[in-house]
Amino acid sequence: MKPTGGPAFPVADVIPSGMGGIVDLRRENKPTSGMALWDYFAAHAPKVSPDRIVQAKPGQREEALDAVIEFQKIVSARFADAMIAEREKRGIKLKEHSR
Repeated sequence: MKPTGGPAFPVADVIPSGMGGIVDLRRENKPTSGMALWDYFAAHAPKVSPDRIVQAKPGQREEALDAVIEFQKIVSARFADAMIAEREKRGIKLKEHSR
């Protein structure tokens, strides 16, 4: 499994106790899963320009849109992989996290 950086916004599985404190429901105080840091990086990848769609002739716009979407998926995945690799290179501890 590729490292994903662990949860992007980890929170402990806790609830307010009603007495001004919190109760750890799992008694482990470990972060819960959620969106992985890889997913966060992918969502924040540079966006592909839609010029190809705008310039397409009527009747070809759907095909142009599909091509832009496919390219955006590639850009987003490569950007997220590069960001995770940079964190590893800098010695930032990464966690395994299923997506």
